[in-house]
Amino acid sequence: MEYLANEIGEYYVDVFYSNQLVNGSPFKSNVFDPSKIRIVPNFFGIVDQIVKFEVDASRAGTGQLEIAVDNGKIPCNFTTQGNLKFIPSFTPRDAGRHEVSIKFNGHEVPDSPFVCNVIDINRINLTYYDQQQAALTSSTIS
Repeated sequence: MEYLANEIGEYYVDVFYSNQLVNGSPFKSNVFDPSKIRIVPNFFGIVDQIVKFEVDASRAGTGQLEIAVDNGKIPCNFTTQGNLKFIPSFTPRDAGRHEVSIKFNGHEVPDSPFVCNVIDINRINLTYYDQQQAALTSSTIS
């Protein structure tokens, strides 16, 4: 037997066999839709500074939201904004590309994974031309 729900929500299904209710009925089923989750990614960050982004799961149904940064190598925290809206955050310790993956009940959500490019501002090197001294000058920001 198969039933295709057309709305997100909680369903209870009575199952009968030979006109007798099957032991354990009704069976509970939660219908969800990961495609209803909206994220506002953050594509840029700075080493040792908190990177925040937004996740809105309010229209996706009941389930578990899983967020992993670099396959779980970087801890990710979140604050709840109410109504299944969250502000996840992480603090990168190294410059480079950090992949953020978001799943709902084990299913990828739209726009996931995304990459947050992190820079180390202590390693930025600026080169500029000084017209008065007619020379190229380099300096490191620290």
